[in-house]
Amino acid sequence: FWVVFAIILIIFAIFPRIIYFISDLVGAKSPANIVYLIIIGMLLVKLFFMSIQMSLLENKVVNLAQEMALKEKEDRDKIEDESK
Repeated sequence: FWVVFAIILIIFAIFPRIIYFISDLVGAKSPANIVYLIIIGMLLVKLFFMSIQMSLLENKVVNLAQEMALKEKEDRDKIEDESK
């Protein structure tokens, strides 16, 4: 993600007419505002995908904790049955 982000910024630096075209198309007064808008937009997309990944990892942690608890209970039950 960060490499693509850097490449896009480099392209904008090499070809500033792209930013001027986008700012004219959107109606922004300053091309710098469009650069900031693009940066903020890309960071929001990155934040959204990181939030999705974090939710998936949280679900995995819950599942693993439940599996471990069940296995520990099975082990305790086996030990109790053997001792009787």
